[in-house]
Amino acid sequence: MKPVSPFFKILAAAGCVWLSGILAALAEVSPLVLTDAPTGVVDVAAHAGFLVDDSAKLDLAEVDSERWRGRFVPDDSKIPTFGFTRAAVWMRCEVRSESAREKTLLFEMATARLSHVTWYLVADGRVEQTLRAGAADPIGDGEGINRFPTFEVAIPPGAELTVYARVESNTSIWLPLRAGSPLAMQRLVEERMTLDLLQSGFCVAGAFFSLLLGIAQRQRLFFHLAAFAFGYAFYCAVFNGYARAAWPGMPLWIDRQAFMMVAGLAIYVFIRFNSRYLGLDSMTRVERVFQRLGEWVLLAGVANFLVFDFYRAVRWMHPIVVLGFLFATVAIVLRMRRCGRAEDAWFLLAWGAMGFSMVLLVLQAMDWMPVVVPFHYLQQSIFPAILSAFFLAVVTRQRELQEKQKRRDILRDAERQAYELTENMPAGTY
Repeated sequence: MKPVSPFFKILAAAGCVWLSGILAALAEVSPLVLTDAPTGVVDVAAHAGFLVDDSAKLDLAEVDSERWRGRFVPDDSKIPTFGFTRAAVWMRCEVRSESAREKTLLFEMATARLSHVTWYLVADGRVEQTLRAGAADPIGDGEGINRFPTFEVAIPPGAELTVYARVESNTSIWLPLRAGSPLAMQRLVEERMTLDLLQSGFCVAGAFFSLLLGIAQRQRLFFHLAAFAFGYAFYCAVFNGYARAAWPGMPLWIDRQAFMMVAGLAIYVFIRFNSRYLGLDSMTRVERVFQRLGEWVLLAGVANFLVFDFYRAVRWMHPIVVLGFLFATVAIVLRMRRCGRAEDAWFLLAWGAMGFSMVLLVLQAMDWMPVVVPFHYLQQSIFPAILSAFFLAVVTRQRELQEKQKRRDILRDAERQAYELTENMPAGTY
């Protein structure tokens, strides 16, 4: 049988991708149906269509018209993500009540840093309710039941309503949408806050413990770990909206430029920690060059926010972080190939996990790949585990160094005692 030409294989694969895209666009979005049963937490994205307005000028009357309503398409990814864009993203979700009594539904967009979020409730072609809930909006997101943009609607028995949301931001736009009864959403908020507080408490406690160890042992390695942990705790507080919830009038530049500069400096300190752990003085010239390149690239990324506006600076910062990690990784690989130690296993494993997680975070934020691991999973589990692994690596390294120093001290004492014994021996004694 004659083999199939590679050209036709490529053509067939492209046709399959094109056809799947057409089928996804033609797929009907099922409405969100409410019954008399208690309404738990529902994934709104599974019942919603999305429209990207590149001009960012369409208003509700236009997108609710027959011309534009059919252009809303479903998004089958875990979390709809649109990356860094100046376009406005619209969400449309139809709600139908089959309940015999009025039900209250709370919509939530679990992203704290979106600049402008406007919710609309439309019934029979009329706008029944509007709410602005973005971080840069006058009302702000502090008036909902939590720190995220929320929208509470009352749905009469047998009603058919449409909920719209318009999002525009100079941050990465990703929309983890949920809805449920106020009680169910409150439980979700409490669970999420508990996990966030445990994570932040762990980071702060680890930072103080590392700081105390650094002071006690006079080792800069622990100071670098402490600075990274403090920076990461600040990052989580701002990213998850706790800083704005605690300080409703917080200037936007703290949520933007200061946030990214602290994050960049934390990663810079982390790369400096890498050089301290490996021993910069004993590195070869090539290893030192790659290490320094990683540090300088991160500093350039931080300075980037002092020169450009946030939208341009943050788009540069994400590839810069990956490049800085790449340079530092090359230095690590060269160093460990030349003089790797058994106790470096924890360090190498943690560094690999850290680099992979950072690259995954950047690719998802830039919308270069779908959201495979949601950001809050990375924050609540992976990064604290990585920080623990680095702490174990440093403790193991310090224990090994102390053992070596103890053996050297014992050997030095033995040599000194032997020398004194020789000096005190009578002349002519062998």
